[in-house]
Amino acid sequence: MRKGALTALLTAIMVVTTSLGISLAQGDTPFDPTYILIDTVSGQVLAEDGAHVRRAPASVTKVMTMLVAMEAIEQGKGSLDDIVRVSKKAAGIGGSQIYLAEGERISLEDLMKAIAIASANDACVAVAEHLAGTEEVFVTLMNKEAERLGLKDTRFTNTNGLPEDGHYSSAYDLAIMTRELVLRYPSVLDWTSKRYTTIRDGKTTIYNTNKLLGQLDGLTGMKTGHTQNAGYCLSATASRGDEHRIAVVMGYQSDDSRWQKARELVEYGFKAFDRLNPASEGDVVGKVEVKDGVSLTVDAVAAGDLTFLVEVTKRDQVSTRIIQEEVQAPIEKGTVVGRFVAFVGENEANSVPVYAAEDVPKAAVHVRIWRSVVNFVKGLFSS
Repeated sequence: MRKGALTALLTAIMVVTTSLGISLAQGDTPFDPTYILIDTVSGQVLAEDGAHVRRAPASVTKVMTMLVAMEAIEQGKGSLDDIVRVSKKAAGIGGSQIYLAEGERISLEDLMKAIAIASANDACVAVAEHLAGTEEVFVTLMNKEAERLGLKDTRFTNTNGLPEDGHYSSAYDLAIMTRELVLRYPSVLDWTSKRYTTIRDGKTTIYNTNKLLGQLDGLTGMKTGHTQNAGYCLSATASRGDEHRIAVVMGYQSDDSRWQKARELVEYGFKAFDRLNPASEGDVVGKVEVKDGVSLTVDAVAAGDLTFLVEVTKRDQVSTRIIQEEVQAPIEKGTVVGRFVAFVGENEANSVPVYAAEDVPKAAVHVRIWRSVVNFVKGLFSS
């Protein structure tokens, strides 16, 4: 090959690979993996890297699809026993599917199973149309739910995660969605934990896309995802005894690297942490100051259980304290007066509100004047 032709060929290769985000010299890929590991019960973040980076979520989108669908069913907008008539649009959706036919009649429960287990894109559209009239309306509900959950790095444009501009989420946001789904609708795990099942009165067998099922102790499934622009993604839920974890991985370069990272996170989440419970609901955890009260302090009572996880190697860094609000008498029993906070080093691990154990009336004027005089005199001598 002549030198000019060779140069032109190399230039063309560089243009193509650059447009794909690939650097041949460094061996880079378009993917920059991110992940997060949280405690399901408290939502405490146990490990993360790039957890708030916005990226394509692929079929992990279906976590929100299932959440909004289960909410609609709970609100009486549908029933799992409903028979759904499949539209032309639903039947025409590509990618992972159960090959719905236009006009086919299938139960809503079978469609939900197809979403949870087989990651069926066509089932997502059929469910959305049945429960909300159109997929577009259903997507609006998905975005409203994301807003309600305080998810700042999520926006949906469809129900299934097929690539579209402006459709994105983050590892953190997907973990919060997953937590919301399993805490409010744990029956979904009956579907996601199945390696396979049948639908259409036993005529169709569907297989779970989550290959870690049966290979990782305690895994209860949840949702896989993969597209060319998203890489390999996974939201994994797992339970061992009374402990529950959620791991989300996004943008991995291969199927194997996705499974490996998820496995590492789940094992770390169960093996490397101890659960501590420095306060239970109703415990007096200290006192807070009350300005101008008959009493200058009041017992602070935990409004709930304070529980958190600490890495075994950091147990000696655990501390607790009350962070109080400015409390001005008079106050009534039950008034929130601050938070009881657990720290690991300087990082806040978890907290619960604390409330006043009793009424504290405002002190009489002469008492407040006398206190001011005493404090003034003390100040003179201390200086």
